[in-house]
Amino acid sequence: MFNVSFDISEVINEFSLQPDESKSLSNYILDRVTDEFVSKWENIVSTSLHDTKSEYLKAIYTDRPDDNTSIIGLAGRESKLAMMIETGQSAFDEKEGFANSYKKHIKKNGGWFLTIPFRHGTSEAIMEELIPHTNTTVLDFMKQGNTLSSKNLPAQYDVKDIHSLTLNTGTVIRYQHKAPIHEGMHRRDISSTDKEKRGGYFTFRRVSDKSDEQSWYHPGFEPHEFMERALSEAQIENIVGIAGQEWLDTKLGN
Repeated sequence: MFNVSFDISEVINEFSLQPDESKSLSNYILDRVTDEFVSKWENIVSTSLHDTKSEYLKAIYTDRPDDNTSIIGLAGRESKLAMMIETGQSAFDEKEGFANSYKKHIKKNGGWFLTIPFRHGTSEAIMEELIPHTNTTVLDFMKQGNTLSSKNLPAQYDVKDIHSLTLNTGTVIRYQHKAPIHEGMHRRDISSTDKEKRGGYFTFRRVSDKSDEQSWYHPGFEPHEFMERALSEAQIENIVGIAGQEWLDTKLGN
């Protein structure tokens, strides 16, 4: 948390501002500072993050509880991921979160399961590879409505990867996927309107209360500290000075 304050008493005294004018000045400066800081913050996030950008941005919030205060922060209730990215997070077991998801399905035996989508970009190397024994690329193959299976995966992708992760405790987690990670990939329509034609490429993994203990560990995040960076780049004192002068120019001009 960062606390930033500025004193406008000299301006109030120099121009003999009335209480309502002082409030107006304070509100104008705070609005400008808030807008400039958030704009700088969002720009830093947008140029630094990719897949997690929208999740982080939706957690940014502002509040003006009174004429002399502006609160800018991250709302953990909107996105726990945003706070993990901002402050850092050691490796963690994603199954704990999945088990509490409102989207999970309950089995007849009392257990649970959840289907997790993974989106793949058209820039991935596999997209330009040829389907075995054809002249058709993987991308064109899926555009034709087909789904990648083990029999039509390019040879170098038809493998069950082993992932290793060293936890901060020193424990090494090793997990071998039960199928090639691109198996089952297909194109789905993700258009947001009837007029839009947009597709995405997805695979899906099933997680449940019976999943391997080491199958869903996330490596965690290094702290990005975007807020601190935005604060250092926003030049708050300059914004305060410029905003104050703008308000006075408007007042004196009238």
